Amino acid sequence: MVLKLRGVVNTTDSARLFCVKIPGEGKQVPHTVYVPFQEEKMSFERKKERALAIMESKNMWRSNYAPPALRGLWKLGLKIPPLPFASFWQITVIMGSGFGFVWGLAMWSATWQGMGVPPSLAILRSLFCGVLFGAGMAAFHGWRRKVNGLPEWKNL
Repeated sequence: MVLKLRGVVNTTDSARLFCVKIPGEGKQVPHTVYVPFQEEKMSFERKKERALAIMESKNMWRSNYAPPALRGLWKLGLKIPPLPFASFWQITVIMGSGFGFVWGLAMWSATWQGMGVPPSLAILRSLFCGVLFGAGMAAFHGWRRKVNGLPEWKNL
């Protein structure tokens, strides 16, 4: 049986009402289909503002979902979603690279250089610690997304 959609009656919220014509019976039956509300290619800024408003309404700490370093990257024009909305790998790379770089420089200048640690080993240690830290932060933000019932970035 093939159903023909007559048209969209209501598109102001997440429900769209269609009239479905049942072939052979000559009747039109109203049928509601729930689809996520989406504007045409919502801009990154609008999605980001919506995400920030949702997290603020859930009483999440701003320093967790939009730390100063991330706000600085936004001011530079990088389109990175707030951390609870970012993917596991995005968070791992963003948080891990920053931590690994700063921690590696601090360890090199404070102890490793004086101990005679080769630079290649210092870089490997920094990369390893950066990946561990980034993965830990990604797991933390994934957990916070789940606990607070946040939607996916693509569904904002």
